[in-house]
Amino acid sequence: MIRFATPVFDGAGRQRGLVVLNYLGRRLLDRISDLAGASRGQVWLIDRDGYWLIGPTPRDEWAFMYPDRRDRSFGHAYAAAWQRIAGGPPQGQFVEDGDLFTYSRLAPFSELLGKDGEPATRPPLLYLVSHLPAPVLTAPGEALAGRFLAAAAVLVLLLGAVSIVLARSGSHRRRAERRLRASEARFRALVESAPDAVVIIDTDGRIVLVNDQAERLFGHSRQLLAGQTVELLVPERYRTGHVGHRSGYLDQPRVRPMGAGRDLQGLRADGTEFPVAISLSPVETGDGLLIVADIRDVTDEQASERRIQELNERLTLDNAELETVNRELEAFSYSVSHDLRAPLRAIDGFSQALLEDCGEQLDEEGRGHLNRVRQAAQRMGLLIDDLLRLSRVARAELAPEAVDLGALALEVVEGLRSASPERAVEVEIARDLTARGDPRLLRIALENLIGNAWKFTAGRTPARIELGRCEQDGKPAFFVRDNGVGFDMTYAGQLFRAFQRLHDARSFPGTGIGLATVQRIVHKHGGAVWAEAATNEGATFYFTLESAIRPGRLDPAGEAPSATT
Repeated sequence: MIRFATPVFDGAGRQRGLVVLNYLGRRLLDRISDLAGASRGQVWLIDRDGYWLIGPTPRDEWAFMYPDRRDRSFGHAYAAAWQRIAGGPPQGQFVEDGDLFTYSRLAPFSELLGKDGEPATRPPLLYLVSHLPAPVLTAPGEALAGRFLAAAAVLVLLLGAVSIVLARSGSHRRRAERRLRASEARFRALVESAPDAVVIIDTDGRIVLVNDQAERLFGHSRQLLAGQTVELLVPERYRTGHVGHRSGYLDQPRVRPMGAGRDLQGLRADGTEFPVAISLSPVETGDGLLIVADIRDVTDEQASERRIQELNERLTLDNAELETVNRELEAFSYSVSHDLRAPLRAIDGFSQALLEDCGEQLDEEGRGHLNRVRQAAQRMGLLIDDLLRLSRVARAELAPEAVDLGALALEVVEGLRSASPERAVEVEIARDLTARGDPRLLRIALENLIGNAWKFTAGRTPARIELGRCEQDGKPAFFVRDNGVGFDMTYAGQLFRAFQRLHDARSFPGTGIGLATVQRIVHKHGGAVWAEAATNEGATFYFTLESAIRPGRLDPAGEAPSATT
């Protein structure tokens, strides 16, 4: 449920009740719960502070409402994953500590109407997260390349041994025989040490040699296998075809996998079948051509592939469900826009009508109460407008081009001077403040940064604002500096969170959305934003843009020549 409220006072100024607007979100929560039930992993709904709204257990959900359960949150249980989600792009997928996380930021107010009837949006304050634990993703199996290397080593040694025998004759025969026997012993040792089953056959298809792994895999002893045709290890329904394939291989013997693109089956002594992967290598010897077959049981590998395929299909379905949920949220936002704005307009309008029609019958205190009701309704409307702008920024597509930030800043300052002609503010804007970005979004960022500097220098004589350029870790950065009231750096971590304010709203009005909007714009441009300040000593806000264009020449202080307005 989303709830908005405004107090109601009687003629004596006593609070008599609340005007409350409720929007039920149960249908949305039930839909996400259905997603979690259908998934092999878990599907969670998380708020902007990292708390579960839909979580692993009922006790984990809405824990921020219970003092004894404040530590039961996604941000606490999966701190590293939460850091990547909260600081990452609007949606993504990654592996953390062996677990697979897939997430998407949700913008519940994405289609509300903003000022002048134009579409506007609110910030993504919810996260839909799919969690697949490590055991689901674990895929047993060894690398095929390692096994092939062992078989290749065997073949090279065998070829070398046979070549030595053929090269020796006469008085060297007995020495050659001794070396051959030693080589054969080494060859057999290597065959035995191979991690896969090795079966060596001659051109007639009869088994010459097998290793211990082959005995274990097929359940036959090597004494039984010696001299048998290799079709003994092939299921009966494939034997006739296998003889033809074997003959075809002998016509063009080369190193290659057997049965590429087909599912191969091996036959055990007990009659059971199992999937195999086979690589073939021809070896020329003094006794003629031999074929070395490296045979690997791929039962676990195929099971893993099936699991991966199932996971991919599940992820595809989950993504489709996420798109559906997002569309429902957009429809929900549009509905909320109308559901909230109409009552707010009614509260403001009827309060104004009451003042105009019955104001003379009310005393000063009564008129003051009605004005407070109107102000509360208008502030709620402004808050909704700011939220919609923030969400619109988060979802906007970039249209990058070369942008002169200095020119944009001049336009912003001129607007501020027109709105507050009584203010005397010294504004210094450096030259060559050029970057590549979306001019509309960058103007919004400057409006918020310069607007904040303008607001928080009220009462300063003289008031000064500076827009310039500097270097940060060898990369160009921009800054907006003022000599205003500043702030305590202890609370700097709250600056860019929506609704967070470090100053009294009565002294410095605002909704707490501006810096959150700046951060989202800078992040969309691949940059970063941060601040340095001290209480009553002003503040400096820095930001970088991925495609900032270096000026032709910087002065020793790191800034181009400036202009003062």
